[in-house]
Amino acid sequence: MTRRERGARSLADQLVREGRTGRRPGPFLVLWRWRWELALVGAVTVLVHFVVPEVLLPVAGVVIALCAVVPVLRRLVRDRFWCIATQHRLRAGLRESDVRSWSGRMPAIVWSSAIADGERVLLACPAGVDAARIAAGGGELAAACWAIDIDVHLHSRYANLAVVEIVRRGPRRGSS
Repeated sequence: MTRRERGARSLADQLVREGRTGRRPGPFLVLWRWRWELALVGAVTVLVHFVVPEVLLPVAGVVIALCAVVPVLRRLVRDRFWCIATQHRLRAGLRESDVRSWSGRMPAIVWSSAIADGERVLLACPAGVDAARIAAGGGELAAACWAIDIDVHLHSRYANLAVVEIVRRGPRRGSS
């Protein structure tokens, strides 16, 4: 294939891609994506409904004070907050940078965990999406995640999984 044919083909591929819209998520996927927020709202609703307000407010105050005073609890709450926020921001970044398969499927976020300088997210890639495609949108994804940088690499065991490390703290990689 000549260079001109490759250029014409990539332009045609881009036009086909831009003409398609992403798939709308089903109800179970929406529930999975918002599981932490729904669990929090459910827990607060149950507590308000079943616990006497005279007991609930002092207990909530003690829990909040403990989280503010004890460094381990404070880091735990901070890290879980950033893991949840990163999931939502990464999903928005993947959508906006058009990291999708031909049928419009985006990589699914399997898990996120805190690491020393940010978060690590495990993505399950559908057919047609690989780690190189995710890494190509690295700058846009880092901006979407409010991060300094991102690092994308393949999972050590499974080819359809990509590991994205969101660098939120520490020096910028590649700079002196």
